[in-house]
Amino acid sequence: IIRILESFVPYHDDLQYKVELDKANQKLQTVKKQLKSV
Repeated sequence: IIRILESFVPYHDDLQYKVELDKANQKLQTVKKQLKSV
């Protein structure tokens, strides 16, 4: 998963990268919850 994210995030400005990573993780958690509720 991290490799996929890195391909989406060409820049490696640390702070911005972590923010994007957090957003992606939140989306992932949301999707997992939706899958469980189905």
